[in-house]
Amino acid sequence: MTKRIAAALLWFYSTWCAWTLIVVLTGWTPFIGPVIATAVSAFIAGDPMHRVWGPRVSNERINNRLASLRSA
Repeated sequence: MTKRIAAALLWFYSTWCAWTLIVVLTGWTPFIGPVIATAVSAFIAGDPMHRVWGPRVSNERINNRLASLRSA
């Protein structure tokens, strides 16, 4: 969970900075930046399709996989 929180904070900051760059180059409104940054960081932290963070794997499954690798 710590990795998800750290990644969400980094995505929030980087998205906000990217939007600030877009504002400087185009002159759009800067007030949309935090909204977009919040949406992106929430999507990264939540990851509903498990594309960023894989599904949790139980310790039993890990131990079974290690045992099968050792026996081979």
